[in-house]
Amino acid sequence: MATKRPYRSSGAPLTPKQQRFVEKLPTASSATAAAIEAGYSLSSAAESASQSLRLSNVKAALAEQQAQIAAPSIATQIERKELLTASLRGVLPPAEQLSITPELRLKASDQLNRMESLYITKVDQRIVGHITIQVVDFDAAEVIVQESIETKES
Repeated sequence: MATKRPYRSSGAPLTPKQQRFVEKLPTASSATAAAIEAGYSLSSAAESASQSLRLSNVKAALAEQQAQIAAPSIATQIERKELLTASLRGVLPPAEQLSITPELRLKASDQLNRMESLYITKVDQRIVGHITIQVVDFDAAEVIVQESIETKES
């Protein structure tokens, strides 16, 4: 069983992987995708991303990065959502009137859903064989419940 490494202290500099994670996050489709692009393993990318986002030194690096790229000419997240919502509804300000096709409205809806992380990935796991489940009280160092299940192919 792998041992968990403690979190780095808040004043610690970023590790090379954390630095790559910070650089990849703005353009990645998710924090997990950014972690994978930064070099974290596929099996631990989601957990590594979650842990990294809680570290104060990573938060500080992300805030600094955001401040550097923020400019008046770049649309904010709220402005992008407002534009996509207006496109979805088929109502744009007169200065931005385009021919709003059903395809454009559908694309706007899709982009809004992605921005809000509304899409989920369905995972269907089937286990064939013997499974033992234990509920353990670690304080008392005892097994409270143990259940064995035999599964068969369906």
